[in-house]
Amino acid sequence: MTQIRSMIFSTHPLKLTVDEIAKQASLSRSYFQHTYKKLFGSTVTEDIIASRLEYAKLLLATTDSTVKEIAELCGYETDVHFMRQFKSRTGLTPSLYRRYF
Repeated sequence: MTQIRSMIFSTHPLKLTVDEIAKQASLSRSYFQHTYKKLFGSTVTEDIIASRLEYAKLLLATTDSTVKEIAELCGYETDVHFMRQFKSRTGLTPSLYRRYF
């Protein structure tokens, strides 16, 4: 499970899903999610989101890519969903984050 968590935080551009990760671990989705939360104290979905947003912060601070491009690079289907999730977790829009950092 530790290797799986490391994979989640090191493969930012991939569009990881819980089903794909559970399949790689040869576990049912339900058992995988239960075990993951028990071991790490957070859900696999929360960690996937955290990983994507950390990668987005890095891209916002170090590139001139548009918010839409960054959303795509981080595995989001739409930039609107990315912007909402980013703001709800950081308190800033991606554009404001870029200005401050």
